[in-house]
Amino acid sequence: MKKTIFFLLIIPFLAFTSCSSDDDNATDNESLLTGKWRLTAFSVTNGKSITTAQGATLTTDFTSEGKDFSTEVIFTKIPKIAASTGKYTAVTTTTVEGQTSTTDVTGVNFDLVGLWEIQGNKLIVEDPNSHEKQSTTITELTSTKLSFTIDYKDTVNNAGVTTEASGTANYTFTKK
Repeated sequence: MKKTIFFLLIIPFLAFTSCSSDDDNATDNESLLTGKWRLTAFSVTNGKSITTAQGATLTTDFTSEGKDFSTEVIFTKIPKIAASTGKYTAVTTTTVEGQTSTTDVTGVNFDLVGLWEIQGNKLIVEDPNSHEKQSTTITELTSTKLSFTIDYKDTVNNAGVTTEASGTANYTFTKK
């Protein structure tokens, strides 16, 4: 369960995307994306973690829904910088060996800082320190609504314990 919560905490660090099918659409989408956005919905679907330690394997299925949002993201146009502030609570439901439990994970940060660009239907944000590029897929972008998904798969090794986590994180923002 601790590993599941750990992965839910790193989900927000993964990044974003925007829609576009050609250069003209990219310019239009850049204009739509520019501004201040407030997080209004968050969920994780198809969440699964597989933890292996000392030859034993434990599989956990999980979902998550957000609440108590104070997260905002600003996308500037020149230069193209994305920056976020605020937190939210992730209400996480886990099922391990037939036992289901629900936990509120409070104070989850949605950390997003970096230079952004649109490529096709992707919004790519480059971390200014690590220069790592992160990408997500925009499912809706209008003058008032931004929704995107992050399909993630990550592996963490810690003190002989290996956990592989995967799932789809869904975010929805409203323009302020």
